[in-house]
Amino acid sequence: MLLHQALDETIKYCRMSAKELAEASGVSSSRISQFRNGLFLEGKGSDLTSRAVNDLIDAATYIDPRAKQVFSLFLADLDPRSVRLGSSAINLSQLKTMKPAEISQLLVAIAEALDKPNPVARKTSQSEKNNRSLVNALNAS
Repeated sequence: MLLHQALDETIKYCRMSAKELAEASGVSSSRISQFRNGLFLEGKGSDLTSRAVNDLIDAATYIDPRAKQVFSLFLADLDPRSVRLGSSAINLSQLKTMKPAEISQLLVAIAEALDKPNPVARKTSQSEKNNRSLVNALNAS
C-alpha cells in the first residue's frame, strides 16, 4: 500500500477527522486532503515531506494511541482488523513454556510473514506449513 493510502486508511480506521488531525499536526487540512487523495501523483496537489508525514502520524497517535501501529499495518498491506492490536500480540507466558526449537520456528515464521509475498506462485514447504500453524495457534490463544 502506498503511503498516502495507508494514511487515509488509518484516518478512517481510527475514526478521526481531517480537521482534528490538522489542528494536532500543524499541517493544513487542504494539504492533508490532497495527500490522502493522491492528487500529488497527478500533479494536481502538493506532496508532503517526510517530516510532515511523520508529524501527521505523531498527531494521529496523540488522537488515537493505536494510530502508529494501524498505519504500519496498512503500510505493510495488513488489515488491522485481522491483527490483535496492543502492546504484545504474544502472551509471554506462552513463550516461557515453549522449547527453543519452537521459538526458532516462530521467529522464522515471523520473518517470513514480514517478507513481501513473491508474486510468482510457489509450492509451500512442510516447514512453512508448520511455521504458519504455530503462528496461528499463538494468535488463537
